[in-house]
Amino acid sequence: MGGEGLSGSGIPMATDIAFALVLLALVGSGLPKRLRDFLLALAIVDDAGANLVIAIFYSDSVSWIADLLASAFAALGAWLRIRSLVTCVRT
Repeated sequence: MGGEGLSGSGIPMATDIAFALVLLALVGSGLPKRLRDFLLALAIVDDAGANLVIAIFYSDSVSWIADLLASAFAALGAWLRIRSLVTCVRT
């Protein structure tokens, strides 16, 4: 607590997506497609959150404009994905 290792303790937060992808590759064919998609989306969102923690707490300054721009693109991507899913369900 409070030692030299504390300064990099947030970095392993962003490595769990690699493990999630390996697990999905190993057992993914046995899982229902919706569950695989959910687990992959959860891993990606978790990874994005970890990157935000690293960016905010381990840097001297935060570029809020870049963060807002990235969030806007992420929201646009999510909206387009949801829109395409709704279109697929309707047809």
